[in-house]
Parts: sequence; C-alpha cells; structure tokens
Amino acid sequence: MRKQIVCLCLIIFSSALNAQELWTKKEVNRDDKLIHHATFYTSDHVEATTYTALFTAIVAEQKLSLNLFDSITDYPDVAFIADDYMRLYDEAISKHIMPVFIAIGEEQAPKIAGVTVIKASSLKQAAKRSVKLLKKLYYTGMRPRYSTIFTNGEEGYVSYRIPSIATLSNGRILAFAETRAKFASDCAENNIVMKYSDDNGLSWSKLSIVADAGLASLNNPTTIYIKETNEVIVIYQEYPPKTNESIAVGGFEENAIKIKMVRSADNGDTWSEAIDISRQTKQPAVLSQATGPGVGIRVVAGANKGRILVPINAVGGPDGWYNYLIYSDNLGKNWDIIEGKSQYGTNESQLVQISADEFLINARCHRFIGNENLAPKGWNPWNFGQVTRYRGDIKISIDGTKGRWDKTRVRTDMPDPLCQGGLIRYSGLENREPSILLFTNPASNLTDKHTQRPYANTPPMRMNGSIALSSDEGESWSVRKRFYGNRYTEYQYSVPARLEDKKVGVIFEANNHIKFAAFDLKWIQSNGVK
Repeated sequence: MRKQIVCLCLIIFSSALNAQELWTKKEVNRDDKLIHHATFYTSDHVEATTYTALFTAIVAEQKLSLNLFDSITDYPDVAFIADDYMRLYDEAISKHIMPVFIAIGEEQAPKIAGVTVIKASSLKQAAKRSVKLLKKLYYTGMRPRYSTIFTNGEEGYVSYRIPSIATLSNGRILAFAETRAKFASDCAENNIVMKYSDDNGLSWSKLSIVADAGLASLNNPTTIYIKETNEVIVIYQEYPPKTNESIAVGGFEENAIKIKMVRSADNGDTWSEAIDISRQTKQPAVLSQATGPGVGIRVVAGANKGRILVPINAVGGPDGWYNYLIYSDNLGKNWDIIEGKSQYGTNESQLVQISADEFLINARCHRFIGNENLAPKGWNPWNFGQVTRYRGDIKISIDGTKGRWDKTRVRTDMPDPLCQGGLIRYSGLENREPSILLFTNPASNLTDKHTQRPYANTPPMRMNGSIALSSDEGESWSVRKRFYGNRYTEYQYSVPARLEDKKVGVIFEANNHIKFAAFDLKWIQSNGVK
C-alpha cells in the first residue's frame, strides 16, 4: 500500500453506448435476485488484489447482493478508479450517463462540480467506505420484492406479452396482458386477459378473460382508470384472422385493423361487450396502429381538465411510423383525434402532462442516426445498424382539439434497445407534492453479436430493467436504478404505477413470465451520497 492518501472515484452509471458497441456474451441470469456490480482500477496489481479481497469479504459478511466485475467493458453499475489510474476516468464518463462521483482523498480528487470528497488512509478503509456507499445506494428504503402474474404455457396459452396495469381507489391492482394461443407471435389469435391483486401485488387471482374475438388477434391493451365512476377502460387493436402488421390494410373495411374498447364498472370482475371506436380514432391513411401500449392518462390541470388522452403509434403515409393522440371529453363515451402528429420514426409511446396545456410523449425511437428532421431515402426502421439506440421525446401543446407538435428530441441520456417503455406522473400538478415522473425500460443498447437474426445488423439486447426518476418534468433523469436481476437479465415491456403508502409497482416481462415488482420511492431516490 502506498503511503499517500488513496483517491478513489465512484462512478455510478447506466450504459449509454453508440450503435457500434457489441455485447460480450455472458450467461443470462434467470433469477429474481437483484444484483449490482462494481469494478476496481489501479495500476498496482497487489493493491487491486488486496482491495478485491477486502471488498468481497465485507460484502459476504453483510450478505449483500454486490459483486465485482473485471472491467468497465463488462458494464458494471459502479467503477472505483484509484488516483493513479485516472486515464479511465474520461473513458467511463464518455461511455455512461448520470455519473455521481465520490472521490476519496484530498488534492488528487478530480475538480468537478458535485464531487463528494471522502478521506481514506488505507485500502482497508477505502473498501469499507466503498461498501458503505453502495449499501446506502442499493439498500436504502424498501428493496424490490417480486411476484409472478403470468407464466408462459399456463392456462393453455403459449405465451403472455404486452402488460398493462390499473390501480383502483380501493387498492386493487388489475394486471392485463395479451395471450398468444398457438405460437409466440404478435398475431396468434390473442385474447386480452387479466388477474387482480388485493394485497399490493403479493398474490394474484385466477385468470379471467377481458376480451376474446375468436380467430382474430387482440393486441396492445392500454388502460385508463376513471376515479369518479370507478370504471376501468381497456382500449386495444383487433387484427382480422390471418392478418398481421406487415400486411395490414388502411381504412375501415372488414379486413382492416380495428380499435376497440371494453370497460368494467365493478373493479374488473366483469367486462362489457367490445365497442368498435375505429371511425372515431383511426386516421384513414393508417395501415396499422397501436394504442400505447401501457396506460392512457387523465388531464389533471388546465382548460381540458378531466379529458382522457391516449397515445397511438401509426404506420402509413409518407412519414412511415409516427405518433398521434386520441381523446374523450365524456369519460370514454365518444372519441376524437387531436390535430397533428409527430415526425417520422417514433413507435410505441407513453404520455404525461407537464403543465396546464403541455404534454410529453416518450417513445420507442427508430429514427435515422444523424438525421433529426426527415427520414432519408430508403429509410428502414428495422435496419438496426442505422437507427438510434435511444428514446425519443416529443412535446405537444394542446389548445382544445388542436395540437402543436415540437420536433422529436432523441434522448442520448436514455439508452434503449428499441423497446416499449413505461412513463407515468407519480406526483405533482394536481397536488402539493413535488413533481416526480417515473420511467421504466430495459436501459441497454448493447448489441449481441452472437445472435443470428434476419435483420440488418442484429438488434440490441433487451436487458437491464431499470427505473428512472425526473423532478424537472422530463428535462433530465437525475436517478436511474436497475430494479430486477443483474446487468444481463432479460427484461422487455413494462408499465410503472403508483401504489399505496408511497410505494411504486412495475409490471414487466422477464424471461418466460410477466412479473410484478414493488418498492418504495425512498429506494429509488437514494443516490448513496451526502
């Protein structure tokens, strides 16, 4: 051990890599256990070995789910970088977002705003303080607990996909999904099904069918809860038999995709007959479309307070994929379309209100890299080598039935493997609580070079299920934490929800299941640093 004070930098991050970086093949974790990883860098091999042994011993003694990775290229959550290895400092910053730096030392500490300096006179002390900081980061508040809602192969269904959720005034949680009856495909004679929980997600009821159209396929359940009448609305798409997104036709003919709606007035115990709302909500040029999937919202402030808004992504016309909004001013009895739409290249989306008349869509984004305005000639949203690996934001100002749509903002601080993501307002606007938005997605854009897929340049991997928090109406995401598995655990579609007693719930796809995680806001907000 050198005599001078040890200087360590703790860098907490989520991957924000460019489209060319490849994932090094690792064994996929299929365990619920939440595990976070760190790595340690110093030019002295003896010190590295000593620190690793000290760190590992403390973690084992305290029975913490914290492991060490070999290097930054394994994409750990945390990197401890000693003062003599500071050349890695800039590399870590360039590859990762939301850094929180903790420097241990004095003069050697990097002069960066927000750095917390802590003294450590030995590697033993540094290891103790490293574990203490990580424990504060990942063990403050109620850590995630899990339950399984749907499991592939059960109830006679090959698979369950595309979750949605509604939380009712009496505390009941309704969990929705598509079933794939004969094979694991988007259109496989799907039904919309549901289970409910009356104990905050610890256990779930028997499965019930919300909507069934025989040989047709029902897709993209999107829910809205109407508190005044205690009603739940589910909007979804109906694909005719032997039809799918790639061969869909426009208009309102019998063989066109339809938008339908069902509702329940008894806490999800029974459901109405399906109502076709296609002529009110579908643009004629649209070939196929999808509500959400996830949830719609109620407008809680401004001239249109009480309005229901539901985001839709559409395929059709010269702009390819884009988003638009539908609305109802009479609690879902009648529907119409907000004027305007997004630019090309955004897909599955969720929506929050951010001021009296302004709203924010966050969308799966297949926009061409380097072109912020128009789709280039020959643009192909499935060419994974040419599309962004980040989320897309669109702000919309609404005046009555007219919407002014801003340009799409590619969020390079929000890594994404071209997947649906969940977005909700947890608090603010309608009450005196601080403004908090929550966002969930597989926060990864690493490409698996080992997977053979019939696409141009294989897609990035859906893993690293994370939740992010914004306290400035989505302008920045100050906290992001993985809440399930390890960095390489499979994770796909998800929807967050506010639960009772300041708890947060997330329904999400994981491996062969649709699961539910519950934790508290304090666990999300803790950054481990004071």
